[in-house]
Amino acid sequence: MGKPEIVKNPDGTGLFLIYGGKKYPLSAEQFAELNRDTRAGEFGLGRTLTQAEFDSYETNTAVPTKEQLRSESLGGPSYEAQMKGLGGVAGTAGTAGAYDAGAFINALVEPILEELGEFEQRVKDFGLEGPFAFDEALAREASKEIVDPYYDQLLNEFVSGIEMRRQQGATEEKELLGALSKSKEYESGNLRRQIENAIDSTEKGYELSGLYQSGERRSAVGKREAAGQTEMDRLAETYRQRGSDVSRQWQDELSQLGLRQQIGERELMTGRLEDISAGVEARRREAAQQTEMERLQTTALPFANRTEEALQRLLQL
Repeated sequence: MGKPEIVKNPDGTGLFLIYGGKKYPLSAEQFAELNRDTRAGEFGLGRTLTQAEFDSYETNTAVPTKEQLRSESLGGPSYEAQMKGLGGVAGTAGTAGAYDAGAFINALVEPILEELGEFEQRVKDFGLEGPFAFDEALAREASKEIVDPYYDQLLNEFVSGIEMRRQQGATEEKELLGALSKSKEYESGNLRRQIENAIDSTEKGYELSGLYQSGERRSAVGKREAAGQTEMDRLAETYRQRGSDVSRQWQDELSQLGLRQQIGERELMTGRLEDISAGVEARRREAAQQTEMERLQTTALPFANRTEEALQRLLQL
């Protein structure tokens, strides 16, 4: 008599049992009864008939029992498989050729729930094995590889400038002190000759007066020598003060150079640390973006695709 087969009518609005050259309209209760407590839904749901096929079968409302059908030793796909193949059925129980609303809901929801469970597991697994987990120490080293050479160059140029000025300043101080020494020597020589000439004039004056051996001459010469020494001392003090001024000015500049170096090095170090931290944060954001993208590709997108497939099966009913 042929293999029993459960099919859909051409417009997909009803279920029919094809058996022995006849078509039997099935209600939701009859469809469920045929598949209840059977061997894995042996009277399974299959294809949708064309209009010509549908018209070729004689209609009969006396649906055979499952015992009658089973006696033919014919089987079919499981109930779960037929439901997934159908994508769900809808209708009202007791209406001939109508779909089972419960089966419809199960066929739609079950694959989504199954995928949701897999989605949750993928999320957990991704949190443990995420390929873009952020490593701050590694990110800091990578940032330093970029930042350090730049700041090393800045620091070398800055310190070189300070050191060059120290060398120039030391040379200038030495030259100034040397020039002062020569000037002092020259002026001291002139002053000494002037004093000696004055003393000689005083002595000659007393000699011409016949008083060379007098106490008056000795007194006058002594005063002149004392005045000359005072002038020499004053000249020496003047040059000593000038030398001290040159040295003090250079020491002041050295102190300023040292302070400038400390401030400059501190500012460069601050800039270095800020740029390294900025590089770390940039890599943190990049890792977060990559992680989120990978998370979507690994977890959310497959779930969305499976859900879309389930909805597409629903729309095709």
